[in-house]
Amino acid sequence: MENGFTIDAAASETLALYALIEKDCALYHQNTIHIVFDSKHDVVAANFLARKLIASLMSNAPKILTQLAHDASNLKSNSEYIKITDPSKSICLEFISTTLDKGQYHYLTQKERLFDAQLTSQFLQSFDRIEKLVTTSNNLLWETNKMGKFSFISGASTFGYEPNVILGKSCHEILAPEQNNELGSPFVTRAEMNSVEVNVLKADGTIGILLTSAFPLVKKNGDWYGARGIGRDVTNDRQRDAELSKAQNKERILQYINSQIREPDNNINSLDSAVQAITKTLAADGCQIFPFDDDGRQPQVSLDGNLPFSINEALKHGIDKDTPIVFDKLDNRFAAYVTKYKNKPNGLLIFWGIGESKRWDGEDFFLFEQATHLVGVELQHLHIQKRLEKLSTTDPLTGLLNRRTFSETLGRKLEKTSNSEITKGSLAYIDLDNFKLINDQLGHQAGDEVLTELSKKLSNLAKENDLVARLGGDEFAIWFQAKGIKKVGSILNSLIEDKLFFSKFTCNSSRPFGASVGIVEIDGHENKDLAQILAEADQAMYKNKSVKKI
Repeated sequence: MENGFTIDAAASETLALYALIEKDCALYHQNTIHIVFDSKHDVVAANFLARKLIASLMSNAPKILTQLAHDASNLKSNSEYIKITDPSKSICLEFISTTLDKGQYHYLTQKERLFDAQLTSQFLQSFDRIEKLVTTSNNLLWETNKMGKFSFISGASTFGYEPNVILGKSCHEILAPEQNNELGSPFVTRAEMNSVEVNVLKADGTIGILLTSAFPLVKKNGDWYGARGIGRDVTNDRQRDAELSKAQNKERILQYINSQIREPDNNINSLDSAVQAITKTLAADGCQIFPFDDDGRQPQVSLDGNLPFSINEALKHGIDKDTPIVFDKLDNRFAAYVTKYKNKPNGLLIFWGIGESKRWDGEDFFLFEQATHLVGVELQHLHIQKRLEKLSTTDPLTGLLNRRTFSETLGRKLEKTSNSEITKGSLAYIDLDNFKLINDQLGHQAGDEVLTELSKKLSNLAKENDLVARLGGDEFAIWFQAKGIKKVGSILNSLIEDKLFFSKFTCNSSRPFGASVGIVEIDGHENKDLAQILAEADQAMYKNKSVKKI
């Protein structure tokens, strides 16, 4: 049975009752049967409980339903009590029948017994079970009429609405603007829809997400008269999904940056790889890493992109290690962070891009901060690596190259790979005279002072591409790249004749403190290995030590 029959527009009483019954149907907790018959004995209105009764009678006792319609239409007064029984089926129906619109329609309502006691109990228990399922469900159950207005609603409180606020409203009033088209709306669907998501306006004006399934309501003659469906609020689920997706995306980005730092591509160093990865994945058009150097030397800066202008002005007053500097200049945006390891600053990481800094959101700044942490860890790793390399390649007291590193480096220089790469230069071997007296009479601290001060003097004599080493004890060596023996002799004379330095540490005037030097020139055509060259320089040094002149 459907309640979709046409009602005469002039039947004002019936139309008003029809609206009332439909409202009662939406307020599903009603325990009263309401039925309206027309003069042809067709049902034109029935609430939920009445429909259940009608369906049961049509299946089990259709003659009772016909008799009920007949008796309701043949009243002697405007309102009468009617009773229909069928002992063979233990049925007893009692109604109050009222004439509407001068006898055109007949309204039946019943509040007492439906069937016999047992059948009544079972029927009401069945309805009560359905009612409880509906009222306790977190789902949204709904039905709309052919005008797209809600004629039934349950669970509207999920979106913050009271049921009576939604009833009678057009479905377009709760659809978000971008969802407000009839072709895709499940509330007016003319085809079955399964698990579709629609954006709806919550009572507080925010957007909620409804996951719903719906099917059209169609009369026997094929006329469409509305839709019915069930759904649930998945707003929080989708927000969690979105947050999880963001978190996973951030994790992927940071993992990528970290992998590019740990395993750089194309034989570039880790910091250059880092700035390229950062620029590629974060909201920045360029990036710069400026490491701090414990030695006070100008560190190598890693850069990706073209820095529009110097940011020294922005940094002239310093930068807090825990608070980034963010500013705009010349249509560009900048952010400068201090990189740290265990809360100790070890560099700067600078981001820039076209546009205003307000275009960076919380997600961007979060990723900047995390990238800064990764770079800080890598700077510490490089610092430790550099320290270990220095410890393994230099003399711990003087900071000069040790014998092994000097030999390996010079050996590579002397390797003949081609005629165009012949190495020329001179090797000077330096040995201190009477150095043991200093240790014996002035102490080892004074001896260390001598070695340290001498190392500085030797380093000052060397130029780029030259090599200075402490070979051990009081023996030193310098490789002078592309300089002949006369030029090197002239350079070293300034050291040997440094009377102020040597006299300062002389303990015995009969055995003065000094230095002896032996020099060997390499023109690139000798067939000598490094050991032979060192031996010749050593011999030259001892020869000069014996005569004390070069």
